[in-house]
Amino acid sequence: MTTDTTNDPTITLRADDQAVSLTREPTPAGERLRVDSNGDTTRLDALALESLTWQDDEFFAELTGEEHTAGENVERTDESLQIGNEYTVVQLAVLDTDAGPRLVIDSPKLGYSCQLSVAELAALSRQEMDLFSDLLRTPLGPVDEEDEHPLFHH
Repeated sequence: MTTDTTNDPTITLRADDQAVSLTREPTPAGERLRVDSNGDTTRLDALALESLTWQDDEFFAELTGEEHTAGENVERTDESLQIGNEYTVVQLAVLDTDAGPRLVIDSPKLGYSCQLSVAELAALSRQEMDLFSDLLRTPLGPVDEEDEHPLFHH
């Protein structure tokens, strides 16, 4: 597990004319990731971040109106954060790709990860918490629509 050892809990990603700042904020119930872009802000706990890791490309394309691409020729930078609470821990790291910078969100506990573009992160900063509540209806990852007991088969 990689732990962020820097004194600065903020990462900024830039692409084209957009910038997104990601800041780790401690709270009594664990840490939150504050996502800021163009005056929009949301705060996500580790479970909300983890719920993003099992979403498909279509989910992210609907957020931005653009095709979701992970990017190729990936180089990991030394910028990273870890967000945790009593239920889970997610690891965040910045990747340089041929499609621009990406934030990888990794859930070691569940074995899922995703790569988000600056546009996707900016779109998340504008979302209401209802979106993340909906994603957490399946707290252990994607489910088979025909499975009668999805929480018992991960």
